[in-house]
Amino acid sequence: MVEKIVMALVIPFGLLCLIRPFYLLYLLPTIMVLGFAPSVSYEKTPLLRIGSINLFITDYLILILLFLLTVMVAKNLFFKRHLLEGLIEGRINKLVLLFFLWSIFIGFLSYGKGFALQNILRNLSTEALMFIAVLVPTIPDIELKKEKFFRYSIFLGLLLVLFSLWKYFTHDVEFTSSGTRRTLLGNTVVIFMLPICYMLFYSRYYRLHRMLACTMIAFLAIGIALTGHRSGFVTLAFVLFFYFTTRDFKMLEYIWVPTAGIAMVILTVLIASMLQITPGKSLAGDMLLRIGDTLNLENKTTVERLSKWDDSLEITRRYPLLGLGRFPVHTDSITEDSNLKLKESFADFNRATHNMFAEQLANTGLLGLSVMIFFLYGIFRQFKNLPARDRRYADFLKTYLWSLLVFSQFNTSFTDPLGKIFFFIVLGFFNARLLQEQTGIQPVHSAPVFYRNFLKTPGEAHRSNG
Repeated sequence: MVEKIVMALVIPFGLLCLIRPFYLLYLLPTIMVLGFAPSVSYEKTPLLRIGSINLFITDYLILILLFLLTVMVAKNLFFKRHLLEGLIEGRINKLVLLFFLWSIFIGFLSYGKGFALQNILRNLSTEALMFIAVLVPTIPDIELKKEKFFRYSIFLGLLLVLFSLWKYFTHDVEFTSSGTRRTLLGNTVVIFMLPICYMLFYSRYYRLHRMLACTMIAFLAIGIALTGHRSGFVTLAFVLFFYFTTRDFKMLEYIWVPTAGIAMVILTVLIASMLQITPGKSLAGDMLLRIGDTLNLENKTTVERLSKWDDSLEITRRYPLLGLGRFPVHTDSITEDSNLKLKESFADFNRATHNMFAEQLANTGLLGLSVMIFFLYGIFRQFKNLPARDRRYADFLKTYLWSLLVFSQFNTSFTDPLGKIFFFIVLGFFNARLLQEQTGIQPVHSAPVFYRNFLKTPGEAHRSNG
C-alpha cells in the first residue's frame, strides 16, 4: 500500500522540485526512508518503463537534480554571472567536480573491463549525487531553510525507528552473519546520526530541553540497534565522546561520563562471555553478541572483514596504480558467463571490503585512493574558514561529517546513494556558508536582499555590508 502511494505521488512532487529546488532536499531522503517501510521495495519496482529501459525512483530524482543543475548553470551564465563565478571559485565545488571527473575516468576503465554501458551510467548517476552540494548554495534564503531541514531529519529518523519496530514485532527480519536479527540495513545509520548531531551540537531548543533531547536520542539509538551493525554503535559512541570533549564542562564534575561508558563496555563484554546467549531470540541478547563480536578479533565475522582488507592490499601489490580499474561492485556472484571480460574482472575481487579506503585501493589503486584523500582533506581544511562566532554550527558540521567518515570505515555508505544524499546535503549547507564568507556577504533574513548582495562583486558586497 505504501509503495503504491509513493509511486503515485513521486512524479508530481518531483515536478514541483523543478519550481522549488529546496523540496528536492526533502524528497530525496524521504524516498530513501520510505523504502524501508514494511513490504516496500523500490529496487525491484520501476517507476516508468521507456521501451526496454527501466526508470527507478532514484533514477528519476537524479534526473531532476541534473535538470536543476543544468538550468542553474545556464541561467547564471547569461544573467547572473557573479553568482556563477562565485560557485566556480568555491573550493568545495572544485573538489566535487574533480571527484566526478575522476568517476567518469573510472567509468571508461569499467567499460573496458566488460561492464555494460547502462551499469556505468547508473554508477555515474550515483556519483552525480555529489552535486547536491553545488546546488544547495543557489537555493534562495538557504540560511533560514536549513534549520527546517534539520528539524525534518528528526521526523525521518523517528519514522524509520517506527518502521523497524513494526518489522521487529511482526518478525519481518533479516539475519546478520552472527545469526542476530536486524530489520534495517546498516547504511540507515547515516539517517539517524544527522538528527542526533543536530540535537547535541546545534539546536538551541534541544539544548535547553535536555530531557527531551536525551529521550529522542535514546529512541533513535533503538533504530541503530535494529540495524544490527556494530559500526553503528561505534559511530554513536564517537559522536557522544566528541560531544563531551567539546562542551564547556568542568572535567571533575563530568568525569563520571566516560568512566561509566568504559565500565558499561567492560560489563557488556563480560556478560557476553559468561552467558550462553542464543542469537535471534531477543533484542538485548543480539546487542550483547554484536558488541562482543566487535571487541573479539577472533570472531568469524571480524576475521572475514579483515580478510577482505587483506585482499585489497594483495590486489594493490599486483596492480598498484589503478587497482582493478573499475567501479566498486557489491556482489558475491556473477551470472554473465557469456561476457568473458566481465567474468574475468570479477574473478579477482567480487566482495565489498566494507571500508571506503580499502575499496578505493582495490578498485582504483593508489591513484584513486590519493584522489579520495585529497577530496576529504580539501573539505575538512575548509572548516578553518568558518567564523569563530558560529562555533556550534562548526561543531555540528564537523561531527556529522566525521561520524559518517568513521562509519564508512566499516560499511559501504560512501558509495551508496543513501550515504551520498545525506553527506552531500550537509556539505551543501557548509558550502553555502563558505561562499557567503568568501564573498564578504553575511547571512540575511530576506531572499531579495540576499540575491541583491550575491549579484555584486565581493568588493561591492563588502562595502554595502560595512
